[in-house]
Amino acid sequence: MLISTWKVNIEDRSRRLQTELDNIRAKTPEAANDPHFTSAARAVNYARSLAGLAPIDYLPTDSVTGYAWWQRPVARLTGASIEAAWLACHRADEALLLVQPADTVRSRAVEMLADVSSALPSSDPRVAAYKAILEPVAIGELAVPAFGAAVGTQGNQVPSGDVRPAMQSIRATLNASSDNAHGNLRSFRNVLAAVMFVLLLGCIAIAFVGQFDQSAWSVCGPSETAGSTAQQCLDGGANPRGLDLAEVAIAAALGGLVSAAVGLLKQQGFQGPYSLPLVQALMKIPMGAAVGLAAILLLQRNLLGLLGPVPGTRVLAYAVLFGFAQLAVTTLIDTRANDVIQKARSKDDPNKSTSKATPSGVSQPAATH
Repeated sequence: MLISTWKVNIEDRSRRLQTELDNIRAKTPEAANDPHFTSAARAVNYARSLAGLAPIDYLPTDSVTGYAWWQRPVARLTGASIEAAWLACHRADEALLLVQPADTVRSRAVEMLADVSSALPSSDPRVAAYKAILEPVAIGELAVPAFGAAVGTQGNQVPSGDVRPAMQSIRATLNASSDNAHGNLRSFRNVLAAVMFVLLLGCIAIAFVGQFDQSAWSVCGPSETAGSTAQQCLDGGANPRGLDLAEVAIAAALGGLVSAAVGLLKQQGFQGPYSLPLVQALMKIPMGAAVGLAAILLLQRNLLGLLGPVPGTRVLAYAVLFGFAQLAVTTLIDTRANDVIQKARSKDDPNKSTSKATPSGVSQPAATH
């Protein structure tokens, strides 16, 4: 049975969190009774239920497990279940910081330092504050008390309060940055999908109407025969057919399909849960059909200015060209989509831009999904 990539990622992430929970139970059994441990365990099983995975049987489970059966198709179509599953994994990850062994907390401080640098612009005042908390922990200068131990000096480390709550707050901020980036990605993908659906319905509606009023929606042009005043239609005859508009739309969609293939070849790899590059490519097909159909209708009525009506036998060739030419429109969409994708890339993604140029007041979030 086929399984979505995002479900594979949730399975992997939840199993890693399970390993952390088992490690806590083994090293500090008393932590297993802590509310934060229970909260993390419930969040792991909730994420698994959203992905349609079996719960980890020895971990507690919420009474509410995911969406109702009638909500699931819409939730998965819009990506809501994907986002909710990752939010649950992030909640578990944040809660674990409060109960993990001290050596694990120190090692996580190193990773969080890297996340701070990639998730927030250098001008953000939080960067310095977060690094002031994390760096002493990462290099061992600041004590991380064991779970349940009294706060105080350990060896050559300076005495301090428990840094776990502060680190949990930092982790929550970094996760929120990632979640916002992926939320923007999901919203943009859904908008493109909705536009694609509307364009498709529009083309179908025009082709359907053309069946009943063939003269008003005619795409016939002047005859290729010199001196002839008769019109020439797609089949070479003098009378329009009900299928003319459908044929033009299909030819234009083929032009859009070629441009979609060209666009995919230019795409850098992106491992994300919402398949935005694929939606970008697919959108070019109905966009090509719509642009080509509109352009041919205008062309054959001598409304384009630079080009005049063409004989009906050449209409399909022009439709293909107009369908490909919709790249002039979708290039703007692609530019915006690539910007959204860039912000959602993981800091470890080799295709993530290393440029530090960031618009004023806009953070460059790192995706930890």
